[in-house]
Amino acid sequence: MVINMNETRLTTIAQIEEFLRANAVIEFLPWGDDAERYAHISRVLKRFDYAQRTRLERGILLRYLRLTSHYSRAQLNRLVARWHSNRLAVAPLRKRAQHWTPTFQNFPTGRAVVF
Repeated sequence: MVINMNETRLTTIAQIEEFLRANAVIEFLPWGDDAERYAHISRVLKRFDYAQRTRLERGILLRYLRLTSHYSRAQLNRLVARWHSNRLAVAPLRKRAQHWTPTFQNFPTGRAVVF
């Protein structure tokens, strides 16, 4: 069964903490692609003014984001650091460009090689 959660009603750290305690046995699965999860992380960090929170409150928010986004602790810390350094942008978190090496296009075939 799939349940869509309207998490915008969680407006205080105490509500987030209560949510985490109440949902200890519920398993969350990642929903959507990376862009949607990045947007969710950005919305939560902005809504709770992450930069102005105490260390304890930031830890609660990070636990909540780990539960809802299914990113590892290390990946989430990297994403939060990127968000923090770019939080005034329109889209503070987005997928970085994938680096690739071009394949060899002019691979010689048997008839192209003349000796």
